[in-house]
Amino acid sequence: MIDTSASTERKLVVTLNYTIETKDLDALDASILEETKKLGGYIESSSKDGPKEYTEDSWYDGKRYASYVVRIPSEKLDAFATALEGESNVTNKSTNTEDITLQYIDTDSRRQSLREEETRLTEMLKKAETVDEMIQIENALADVRSSLKDLETQIRTFDNQVDYSTVNISVTETKEYTVQKEEKTFPERIREGFADSVEELSRHVEDLAVGLVSNLPMILYWIVILFVIILLIRLFLAILVAIFASRDWKEKRKAKKRARKEKRAQKKQAKKTEKVLEKKEEEKLLHQEDSKGANS
Repeated sequence: MIDTSASTERKLVVTLNYTIETKDLDALDASILEETKKLGGYIESSSKDGPKEYTEDSWYDGKRYASYVVRIPSEKLDAFATALEGESNVTNKSTNTEDITLQYIDTDSRRQSLREEETRLTEMLKKAETVDEMIQIENALADVRSSLKDLETQIRTFDNQVDYSTVNISVTETKEYTVQKEEKTFPERIREGFADSVEELSRHVEDLAVGLVSNLPMILYWIVILFVIILLIRLFLAILVAIFASRDWKEKRKAKKRARKEKRAQKKQAKKTEKVLEKKEEEKLLHQEDSKGANS
């Protein structure tokens, strides 16, 4: 239940939000209107969607929907909530309470200040001696009265929000009420979670097996394609190795030929050098013999 006893002391804006189900939307609609009128409230807005009568093959899946924004005197909000919950199946409910006390006090304080200023300007207007003074005072007075009017409107809005709580109702007409789940204990939640996890794993394995079997032809097709691609790659690499190996062999053969040529050229050069040295040695010996003969 909603405690509204403090609303007379503090400025509290209370909003109730309901999501409910009913088996007879027309009867509930009449009940909401009657209860609202009896408690001194009013319907701010309402709407209905769906066929005029409940049917299984209707465009709205056999259901009718309605929504209401109801304004109820704050002190009678509990009575309205009790009546509504007793005539429907509540699937969701939330409460929002906004404290606007400080905003209200601030707005009311500014309103009082403007009223005092209005009184002061009115007295000044009576004592004005020139036309210019009257015009200036009247302009200032007009501004004050305009601001005062806005603040009074805001105060009336605050009063309405505080005096009349808002009830937002979303209704679905159905043949069977949604069963409300009871709050489970900690061990029950663990067991249920584990069971759900096992069931989910079982479904996953099942889906995987079905997927593999149903897609087996495509899997085999891609395996063959992959095998052919691997063979082609290996063949290509083998050809490259053969080409580069052949080039290396030719290069080595050429290198050997060049080495043999260089070796033969070195031998020839050595023989020439040896002959030159022998000739010089012979010439030296002959020169020595000629020198001895001349001395004797």
